[in-house]
Amino acid sequence: MQLANSDGGYRSLSYALLFLVQAASALVLVPINVNLVLTTFLVVYIGCESSLYAQEEESETLEQKDAYWFPVTAGCVLCGLYALFKYVNKDYVNYVIMFYIFLVGVFAVANLFHGLIALALPSKNHVIDWSIKIPFVHGSKADSGEEAADSNSGSDDEDEDEDEVREGKGDEVKASINDDAWVVQLTFAEIVSVLLSVAVVAWYLSTKHWLGNNLIGIAFSIQGIKSLSVGSYKTGCILLSLLFFYDIFFVFGTPIMVAVAKNVDAPIKLLFLKSFAVEDAAAQFSMLGLGDIVLPGVFIALVLRYDAQREGVDLKSIPEGESAPAFARPLFSLCMVGYVIGLMCTLFVMYSFKAAQPALLYLVPACLGFSFIGAYVRGEASELLAYSEEVAEDDKEKKE
Repeated sequence: MQLANSDGGYRSLSYALLFLVQAASALVLVPINVNLVLTTFLVVYIGCESSLYAQEEESETLEQKDAYWFPVTAGCVLCGLYALFKYVNKDYVNYVIMFYIFLVGVFAVANLFHGLIALALPSKNHVIDWSIKIPFVHGSKADSGEEAADSNSGSDDEDEDEDEVREGKGDEVKASINDDAWVVQLTFAEIVSVLLSVAVVAWYLSTKHWLGNNLIGIAFSIQGIKSLSVGSYKTGCILLSLLFFYDIFFVFGTPIMVAVAKNVDAPIKLLFLKSFAVEDAAAQFSMLGLGDIVLPGVFIALVLRYDAQREGVDLKSIPEGESAPAFARPLFSLCMVGYVIGLMCTLFVMYSFKAAQPALLYLVPACLGFSFIGAYVRGEASELLAYSEEVAEDDKEKKE
């Protein structure tokens, strides 16, 4: 488990503005167009910036075959949920989902809070530094024949390793298995973040308040954008193109997606208040699925990392807890503009026809078009098409 790094600058300001928008929405009726566009813009921006600092062990990279199968798998899950809600008491289904939300939501929301709390409590000193022995588990060094070599290195290497662990890697939580022990390291800001996240998740589970739903959904979205890579620009184009047709089919062709979204009592969507509750009427909301944030966001994050590579920034060499050097971000900026335009088109058509709209119908052409046309105008189309973060099979075998 690792909490997001807080490096100041625009990302920290975005965290603060994101919390401000959510707090303001609970007190006053923020125009839904402003609320939806600003919230999703900030979530995608924070997720993309965080992806610059994601470590290899944190991220999951999709290959082309994964991109082809992704819509099929998502469709099967969606149809499965639809069948469960149709033939099983929906309360039972939601209980199972809520149990998962509690387990995962605490850590995701802790990451979300940490981006803001670390501004006020920037200390990197560990308040908690535990090494918990795991019974009946032994280190892998003896099994690999490396124990003798390690013992010959003497106590100096052990002290050096211990210092590296205790000094930490900036302001991140360490909760990892080291040989036969479970190592946990927490700063004061991280402890506060975890306690607040437990309170928020427990509050949401007990009240199902829309603000709690949004906080957890925002946390999931940022973590998803940060930890998932589409591998290459071509793979991202394939994935988004297939999801373009997937979204159209399940929104216009069947009632499945809308029915599941309305029946799942879990933060799989963001809710934007249209009217407050009154004595004879409940509050009214518009909603946006997390997939409409995460999937384009993962693609935009890849474009941002392409901009970094094009400017000669070696992201792997940046020490954890420190900011990346400033670099030009032309294609990333264009992609963000395209994403906002796609959202605004979705809202315009939704209000014009007074019907639910598949957001990816507008977001996918905007993201793909703005990124490729921008690269073409700059004379970088071939470089962008060739950009890849996929690890070669030989490198995978070496890491294993």
